[in-house]
Amino acid sequence: MGDEEVIIDENGHTDDEYEVLVKALGAYNQGATKFNNSLSWSEILTDSKTMEDAKLVKAIRYGLDILKDIEKPNGVRTDHGIRLPLRTYIWEGGVYSSFKFNESGELILDENGAPTVHPQAGKKWCFVYGEEHWITGLKYDDVKKQSKAHASGYPKSEDTDYRVGCS
Repeated sequence: MGDEEVIIDENGHTDDEYEVLVKALGAYNQGATKFNNSLSWSEILTDSKTMEDAKLVKAIRYGLDILKDIEKPNGVRTDHGIRLPLRTYIWEGGVYSSFKFNESGELILDENGAPTVHPQAGKKWCFVYGEEHWITGLKYDDVKKQSKAHASGYPKSEDTDYRVGCS
């Protein structure tokens, strides 16, 4: 399956036809609740409370399975979905700081005691998070946190860098 990337700008995101459809499939399976409010599909996927609601997770997986034939938690594929590409969203994470900081947030000084200038100071950094990440149980907040650590130049060794270009 391929990816379709959608850029989320600072003004939020309005659901397109695909996103309305996947929400409708989830609502049909679950009942209105979460799908009947003002959250966009991307906001539902990134809401930290979504993964805590077993009924909602089941409904989302149901909608995605119909459209994409996703692998079940037990590793089985039903081979009945439409097989649309998984959506990947690009999120603006922030702006590179002027200086480098360590994991504790302390300014890093060079050998002369001067602040270490960040090579991309002032430029925006972005990261990806989408349906594939959500399906695997990876939380949006964790992806953003790891991307921010990479943007600062001091990630933990186990952190994955999800940053991408902001264009």
